[in-house]
Amino acid sequence: MLAIILAIEDEQDRSFVDWIYRTYEKKMYVEAFDILKHHEDAQDCVHETVEKIIDALLDFKAAQDMGSLGGLVLVTCRNHALNLYKQKARRRRYVQLSTDRENGEYEEVENLPDEAADVQKIVISEETCQYIQTLIGELDERYRSVLLLKSQGLDYAQIATLLGITEESARQRMVRGRKQLLEKGGKTLYER
Repeated sequence: MLAIILAIEDEQDRSFVDWIYRTYEKKMYVEAFDILKHHEDAQDCVHETVEKIIDALLDFKAAQDMGSLGGLVLVTCRNHALNLYKQKARRRRYVQLSTDRENGEYEEVENLPDEAADVQKIVISEETCQYIQTLIGELDERYRSVLLLKSQGLDYAQIATLLGITEESARQRMVRGRKQLLEKGGKTLYER
């Protein structure tokens, strides 16, 4: 058992997280390995996914009540693995550029486009994402869950299956959730 699970104070929460880990560990590993293609990275991804589950334990308990716990666990693991993959790709690119500079091969570096102007766009984009996350967090659970699952790349059929609703209900909740988002902060969002 992971040490982080043992550190959970509430016995019921500890048992729940331990059960999730024992039940989905292999499936999470396969999901992570499929993306990362490296044994240790996949293991790290599984452990970090368990940490994410602990941080959002109420959401995972709600998913269990709705019968969609397995899907949520695997989607969480998959998304974390994709983020780790992107971080590794950025690091490899940086190391390659640094190596080129050390070897005196400046030509490739000089031909890179100047991205300094895009830094402000990136910062604005991150601020906007945080703002949207705050707005989504304020939504009713039924709309929030559909928006979050849709943002993770699931289609309406998958969302309907995970949430135990019809495909049409998933679409309607998406429409209503977007409408509420615009009502709550749409004007501010466009000013950003």
